[in-house]
Amino acid sequence: MTEPDLVVITEREVVFVECKLNQNSSTSPWKAQGRGAEKRFKTYVEIFPEIKSVPDWVTVYQLIRQYVFAKSLGEYLKKKPVIIPLINGKHKEILSPYYLKVKRSPLNKKGIFREFVTWQDISEIISAYDLPNKDTILSKIEEALKHAK
Repeated sequence: MTEPDLVVITEREVVFVECKLNQNSSTSPWKAQGRGAEKRFKTYVEIFPEIKSVPDWVTVYQLIRQYVFAKSLGEYLKKKPVIIPLINGKHKEILSPYYLKVKRSPLNKKGIFREFVTWQDISEIISAYDLPNKDTILSKIEEALKHAK
């Protein structure tokens, strides 16, 4: 079962960041695991009927779950829900077809699903600023990317 990796609450948005660093094959890293997903999916559809419009939902189940979390918290806090996938840039080509299932679905009619952000993007942004722990942060990201699959 997936849980949010990072939640940021701003003045106007609730942002759920789904982090992926490794990619073991050409399958979706957001795929449903186990039998409980189908039961939970039926519950989610009762709350947000638009979810049933996602083709092959099993392959993007974790993203649908993030949608449920973001939309629920957004409604509660009266803020715009946002979902950002944070991925390893070298996996963008493999992950794009899966992500497009939600990005092009009715779930995204209000722009909830944003473009990919990569660990490499974050490293580049951090490099541009004079932060106190900049070298430590950059070395941690570089080390993680070096050992990523």
